[in-house]
Parts: sequence; structure tokens; C-alpha cells
Amino acid sequence: MNARPWVLLGVFAALGLAYVTFFTEWLRLAPIEIASQLRFTIQPPRFGRPVKKPDPPGQPTPADRGGPRNDVERIGQPARGVIDQAPGGVANVTFSLDAWYNLTRIRVEDVPADGTPPKVLWHLTGTSLTVNSILYGRDLEGMKPVPPVSSAEPLKAGVPYRLILEAGRRRGTHHFRTMEPPPTE
Repeated sequence: MNARPWVLLGVFAALGLAYVTFFTEWLRLAPIEIASQLRFTIQPPRFGRPVKKPDPPGQPTPADRGGPRNDVERIGQPARGVIDQAPGGVANVTFSLDAWYNLTRIRVEDVPADGTPPKVLWHLTGTSLTVNSILYGRDLEGMKPVPPVSSAEPLKAGVPYRLILEAGRRRGTHHFRTMEPPPTE
């Protein structure tokens, strides 16, 4: 039996495997796509009809004015999930992901222009619950800070930052900046 066809078939298979491995993305996982959004205030959602504000103290009520009486007092919904202002007084940064993931690593670092090593501002590891968005500085359930960073450090307005996410073998990076909230009148 002639070995030449088998050798050529083996070389052809090796070249095909090398092509698929090095020149296509068939075997690579797609990166996690991340979008950031700046939010100056974040309020809990309010469902249902708007709650009527109570009359200021000292003002006559509709019943005192001879108007219709409302024997049922409406009680507003409690404020659930109130989110404080972001650390450092800048806008909150929300990161939306392209799908639902169990994140295993979250890392935010600055991007220095002079080439010095980046400073890590927020670093969490562990396995989170399934999420499709995160808020800078809020630790996810199931994840813990990595020493020496015990909690998220405040961001500065106009400084470039990089977010690095990992979910098992998948990974994604995103560059962002934040800004100061507009002055209130």
C-alpha cells in the first residue's frame, strides 16, 4: 500500500486546521459588548398613578374649603432602591451588557497618558448573579473586593478610564469618561 496519499491528506488536514485556528474567528468567543451611560440622578421607578402631594401645613384642606371630602387618604409608595450620588460628586456611570452574564471579574482602572502603570480604582472577583447591567461602585451580590482596593474609589471628571469585565472565558473592555453634574438652580 502506498503511503503517499495518506501523507498528503495529513498535510492538507494540518494546513486546514492551522488556517481555521490562526486566520478565522470560528474558534474564538465573541467579546462582551459594553455600553456606558452617564446618569446625573438615579431614582427608583414609580408605578401607578402619581401621588398627590399633601397640602402644606397651615393651608386649608379641601374639606375645610367646602369642597369634596376624600375619606381615603392616599399614601405614597416608599422610596425603594434609592441610589446615592456617585463617589466624588460626578455623574453615575451605568454599564449595559449585550446579554445576561454571570460575571467573574470586574476591574476599573485609569488610563494614564504618560505611559505609567494604570491605577486600579475598583476590582471585584467571584461569581455574580446573572446581570445585564452594572453601576460603578455598587458591589454585585456574590462578588468581593480584591485587596488593596476595599471599595470603589471616586472618579474624576474628564479623566479616561477602562472597564474590564470577565465572565468565564469571555472578556470585554470599554473606555469611558465621566463629567460633573450641571449646576442646580
